[in-house]
This record gives sequence, C-alpha cells and structure tokens, in this order.
Amino acid sequence: MQAAIEYLTLRKAYPKIPEQVPVRVSMEELSQILYCTPRNVKLILAKLSTNKWIEFIPGRGRGNLSTLTFCVPGEEILFMEATRLIQKGTLDKAMELIRQYGEGSSTKNRLISWLSGYFGYSVEHNSQHKSEILRFPIHRKMNTLDPAYAYYAFDVHIVTQVFDTLVQYNQSSGRILPHLAHHWESNVDCSRWVLYLRKGIQFHNGHDLTAYDVISSLHRLQTSDEHNSQAWLLRDVESLEALDSHTVAIRLRRPNHLFLQILSFPPTSIVALEACESTALAPFPIGTGPFRVERQTDDFCILEAFRHYFKGRPYLDRIEIFNVAVQSEDLGFLMEPHVVVNTGESPKQQVPSWIETEDFYPGSKLLTLNQVKSGPLQDERLREAIHRFLNRKQLVEDLGGNRLYPSNGFQLKRPPSYEDKEFDEEKARKLLRRSDYKGDTLTLYVYERHVPDAYWIQKQFGKNGIQLEVKIVEWRDLLLPETIKEADMILYEANLSHPQLSLLEALQSPFSFIRNHMGPELASVVDVKVSQVLSESTNEKRERILDSIEQILKHNFALSFLVHMKLETSFHPSLRGVQITTNGWVDFKDLWYQPNEAVRFLTST
Repeated sequence: MQAAIEYLTLRKAYPKIPEQVPVRVSMEELSQILYCTPRNVKLILAKLSTNKWIEFIPGRGRGNLSTLTFCVPGEEILFMEATRLIQKGTLDKAMELIRQYGEGSSTKNRLISWLSGYFGYSVEHNSQHKSEILRFPIHRKMNTLDPAYAYYAFDVHIVTQVFDTLVQYNQSSGRILPHLAHHWESNVDCSRWVLYLRKGIQFHNGHDLTAYDVISSLHRLQTSDEHNSQAWLLRDVESLEALDSHTVAIRLRRPNHLFLQILSFPPTSIVALEACESTALAPFPIGTGPFRVERQTDDFCILEAFRHYFKGRPYLDRIEIFNVAVQSEDLGFLMEPHVVVNTGESPKQQVPSWIETEDFYPGSKLLTLNQVKSGPLQDERLREAIHRFLNRKQLVEDLGGNRLYPSNGFQLKRPPSYEDKEFDEEKARKLLRRSDYKGDTLTLYVYERHVPDAYWIQKQFGKNGIQLEVKIVEWRDLLLPETIKEADMILYEANLSHPQLSLLEALQSPFSFIRNHMGPELASVVDVKVSQVLSESTNEKRERILDSIEQILKHNFALSFLVHMKLETSFHPSLRGVQITTNGWVDFKDLWYQPNEAVRFLTST
C-alpha cells in the first residue's frame, strides 16, 4: 500500500518527534522528503489524514509554516504493511521494508514472532468448513510450471503435484506402474505402443480426460522449441492416434525399450486440450494432479487441493510456498515451518522435538568442462590437471554439511568410500606445466546453492596457478544458452531420480550442461551409445552401455565428479505421511496432521 510507504517516509524524516506532538513544516520541505510536487504532497497528506494516521493544519498565507502531527507509531504502520506483503506472497519485499524503515526498532523481532505462527501448519475457519494450510519457505525461485520446460528438481516436483503422467516409475522396484493409463501393450520390438486410459478422470477445469488430451499434450511437447524444452524425449515418435476416446496408439521410428520410462517422466505430463492451444499454459496450468494452481508468481505459489483427484483427495486443503532470498541474518524466523528439507541452501536448523531422517541423494555434484568454447580447455592436459587438483575428500571435510562422500561417478557405488583415488596433485602439476595454459582467467558459473563449493575450488586452483573467476547467477539465468556458452565450467548437481532416464537427460537434453559442453566429436560418440541403450531390451545390458558412456566422459575429462550428498529431512511430530520423492522434496498429497486432541486422548490414563 503506497500510503504506508509515504507515512513511513515522513516518519523517518522526523525520528525524534513523538506521536501527538505537532511539528512545524513547510510544503517545500515535505516536497523534498516525499520527492514530489507540492500539489501531490497535498494529495498525500489528505490521504494520510483520512486514514487518521496524521493531523495536518496548513499554514495560512504565503510563507507561513504548517503543522504536522503523527498520530500512529511508525512501528505499527511498518508491521501492518510487512504482514500485508507477506500475506500477498512477497516475503522478500517485507524484509526489505523492515531493513529500510525498521532500523533501531523492535518491529523485526515482532515480525519474526508473528512469522513463527504464520509459517507451518494453520487452520482457517469459515461458516461452512475449516481449511488446513501448510506454509513453508524455499530458497529458490520457481522457474516454470510448464511440464515441457521443467528441468530443475523443484520445478519438476511442483509439476508432479499439479499434473499426472500416463504411467509411473517405481525407483525401488524398477517397475512401471499404472497411472492415467490402467494398461498398455507393445509389439515385439517395442516400436508400437497402445495405452488404455482410465475413465472418469477430471482436469482441474472439470473436463474429463480423453485420448485427445493425451495426443495434444504429447504433440505439444514433441513440437516445442527443441533448443529450450524437453522435446528430445519424444523425438522417436512418428505418429500419435486416438483409436477411441480412451485408447491411444503411438508409433515410433525405431524400437525403444525405455519408452514407458519416458512416459513416466514429468515433462511428458498430460495437459488439458484447451491449455495445449497456448504455448504458455496461461493463466495457470491445467492438469489432473492432486493440487490445482490457485496463484503463482516468481516468489509465491498457492496450491489448492483438487477434491476430484482420481487417486483420492489430498488431506491438506492448501499449500503456500514462499521464495526467500538467502539472507542468513533473517533466517531466524524460519525455524518452524513444520517440515524442512535441507538441500544445503541455508543453515541446518535443529529442533530437539522434531523427527529427523537421512537418505542418499540420487546423483552427484559435478563440474562440467566446456570443450565447445575455444580457449584453454581445448587442451586435454589442462582438463586432466583440473580434475587431478581436486581433493574431494578434503572438500567433504572442509565444507561438511550434506556433502557425504567423494564422487567418481553419477551414482554412489557400494560400499561407499571416503578415499579419492582421482586426486593426484603431483601429476596435476606436471600436466599443467606441459599444457598450453598461460594463466588465462577461467570462469566458473554457479547458482547460490553451490557457492561454497565454487569458492573452495577457486582457492584450490589459485594456489596451483590456475586463475578462476566465480560468477554467481540466478537459477533460470544459468539455463540461458549464452550463459552456458560463455562458462568455462559449470558447477551443479545431477539428480538421477529416474536412474537410466535421468542419465539420458543429462546426455541429451538441451538444458543439460554436460550436453552443451561436449565437443562435437564426443557428442557424436555419445549419441551412438544412447541409441544402443534405447534399442536394448535387457536392463543389465543398458546399464553396461550407460557405464561405458560414463567412462568415455571421464576419459575425455568432459566433467569432474565432486561429491555425493545426503538428503536430510526434519519435521514436526504431528505431521504425518512425510515421504521424500526421488526429486528430493516432500510429496504434498499424503501429508496430514494429527490433532493435539487425538494425542491427548491416546495418552491419557
């Protein structure tokens, strides 16, 4: 509300004047304070007077001073405006307002106390029913809710809450499970597929799911901009046909034994036919998932439970997600959002009474080395030197946190080891001396989550004569083609939520930093191997081919694996149904709260 800002600006200009004590002012003075013309000053004063925040008596006659009286403490207006901004989903703006106008006041502590009750679980009552709400902060922006463009883990996670795929992949068993499709068949070589849809499934707009929605969704993904989407997933699709309203036939250009896994991948989620006619899915995405999008901005998202969800309505009525910039001095109020997934972006918060779980993160943190860009990294000796200078065991010991073991591959091998057999400082120095490196400054691009690792690497390289500049960018900016092209190295986390398919994504997707940093010859070799993976019918042989691709990448020093990580989750004892998805986030659908009354009833004597 602009009136609040104007009042706070005036109040800040007269910090020593108590409320209810008149102060003599001139219109020229107020114009300078409010940065506007005398005419606009009069409008502002009239508005503030109407709100009963000030009393203003204009001076009579030219040159006579006016009288201004503050009626409301500035801290009250500041608190009111900050809470209003938070309820609108702009928490960062609220904290910036506190920093700008609340210095030396108790407003920040008061707001922190208010937030401790606002975040987490709450119940809102109206005349008809109660609404159970879970509000929690995250330290990253939502880049897109469009399945065709979803790449980052949190975007993909939200997509899975709003949309459904035709089938699902069970990581623990490695099996494909029915979902929107209750059954499927293929010919012998898996080049033709028929899927049979469940009846009675509704989209969030009330329309029933049909084969035509499936065809339009897959066609939309297939024909989307291949340089900026996940269209690579369906490049083998030759034709899509509705045999009837609930039967879909798909013809492929070549055998693909991973096609069902592809149809379980979130970017192939089914979107309502009407929404497919718009490239932007405006104004909100329309899926069949357990939650519908009520509101979404870069910094705020409201998900409402979809009462007609075909696998059962969610237990919670609403999920509110707030993006919070990582400001360590302001993190105290985030102590109790009732569920915390520690991804390493903020200090770990420990609450003694909470339940804590740990698991391995599926994938690896790694460094890509750009072989497309002309410059020092064209020299394989320099790339190997960079690889050998990295003491991954020391990285784990120095930075700790959720870093668990040195990594030498995409997946954690069993049994894990703390030893780093790739680190060889003496060999690295010899390689560096033999290389053509002349002291050029290399660029390492990274987003906030991995900044400590980037600076650690910068220090290791610096003491060995390799100049490295760390460039910190936003998540979405890291995906820009010009950023990827410019970067000599990119540090990020490869998530293998679908072990084989996620690895193929890293090798084929236009979003993939690994793919974009491969030289053309290496990319051609990898593409041949990927074709072999898709045509191979047995899982064991596919694994061997994928392992050979990993060895090729390592042999060419196209990347350098850094560390495997653990995933830590802590949550309030009353929160039930906590399940961590393969993307490393909490599945919202099955969350529910045990009422305090139930605990008292069960424990009373």
